[in-house]
Amino acid sequence: MPFSGGARMTNKEPYPIEDERDFKGWRLMQPNAAKLLKEIVFRWRASSIRVKGKPGKWAVYPVPSWCEWSGLSSDQYERAARTLKLDGFIRRERHRFEGKTVRTFIQPTELALAYLGRPHEKEAAQIALAATNQGTSAGASAGTSAGTDYTYSSTSPTQTTKSNSGNSPSGVATASSSSLKGAGKNNTGKENPLTPVWGSLEKVWQAAFGDCYPGQFAALVPMHVKQLYDFEVKCPAPYAGNVLDWSIRNWIEFTVRAKQETSAFDLPDLPDPPFLLKFMSSAVNGWLEAHKLKWDHKTKTVSPKLASKLAYDVEAAVTNTTGKKPSPKPVDEKPKSLAELNAILAEP
Repeated sequence: MPFSGGARMTNKEPYPIEDERDFKGWRLMQPNAAKLLKEIVFRWRASSIRVKGKPGKWAVYPVPSWCEWSGLSSDQYERAARTLKLDGFIRRERHRFEGKTVRTFIQPTELALAYLGRPHEKEAAQIALAATNQGTSAGASAGTSAGTDYTYSSTSPTQTTKSNSGNSPSGVATASSSSLKGAGKNNTGKENPLTPVWGSLEKVWQAAFGDCYPGQFAALVPMHVKQLYDFEVKCPAPYAGNVLDWSIRNWIEFTVRAKQETSAFDLPDLPDPPFLLKFMSSAVNGWLEAHKLKWDHKTKTVSPKLASKLAYDVEAAVTNTTGKKPSPKPVDEKPKSLAELNAILAEP
């Protein structure tokens, strides 16, 4: 058997990226992968394709289209795609498309959006990466030698991590439920439900979604941000954050209520901004009922709902004060005559 010169060495370790400087170095080392990643993020923003049981949307295009957009050959595209997956910039899976063909579904990861995303995408991605750094010892840049999809099992983001580099994704404050002013144990002001949850609705969404669905975080796209803005405008002021937080943390209850009140169908399993905006009245009613509040259409204000029976409240107050229930007073069956009244007054 002829000598082959030894086995070919391959490097299957992911490129270490911890800050902006590392990312620029990666782009110099992998120019084809950088071109393809830029196209993937751009095409992903305009996509509306989703996969059952997986969060976020996916870009689904044939290989010739990717090659045309990125200026790569088919072989260069395949090598660049493998590099992006290994280094943790994309998720790449095969699923059935249009019911008959099987195509490659591609989704940029939080790591990709942290450096190539728009401002709101970068903020959401950095929060997810910071949570990953806290919850896993491998860090956000850890890859898999087996070549599986690069996923993040993020935990609830509750703290702020510090980094030596100001450009590192781990050097940002996380939007947790405890960081939102007015948020109680469940971020809805449990002690006083009329305490507003301040902060942008994007941060409220991220905090509640991260607490309820760890590991399934997906960055909000511009359309979703616009829908949250419309949601805030139409919600009872200043309780849009309260209603949004309650809806996410009680998503099943909210969707069932929407089905009962407005005959909603195709109920989403995970919080969905379009569904929330479409059935906002059910979300507001659910929040009001959960906290025993009422909406006054005349004054456009939210206030506590008064008890229906005032006598019950008085009886409860007397019982709590004296420890004894007040004896019920006898009810007269008919009015007394003047003679009977004089006789009662004359009694010793």
